[in-house]
Amino acid sequence: MKTLETINHSDGYTSEWECDSESGLICSPGKFEGEPLYAPYFYHIVMMGDGECGQDGDGNHYDDIEITDEDRAEFVELCGYSTIRIFEDTNGFCYSALIDD
Repeated sequence: MKTLETINHSDGYTSEWECDSESGLICSPGKFEGEPLYAPYFYHIVMMGDGECGQDGDGNHYDDIEITDEDRAEFVELCGYSTIRIFEDTNGFCYSALIDD
């Protein structure tokens, strides 16, 4: 079953995503398909200029964002993690990776 989920950002921006009700992953086609609901939330934060830019050993760029208590209250699956890494592939698809405390 699919559900429609809404993300309300602190700057007033709102986005809606169709998600799989069992896995919680976004099933809307496009940039965030297959990612958890918090991926577009943090991607928006990166697009607003927050996050620490980095580059891995293969030359791929990414942004690390510190996960706050407010973020954990919105997305309980982030408990136990301190940082999220957001990166895009050359086709523009966005991916996220959680980094342990």
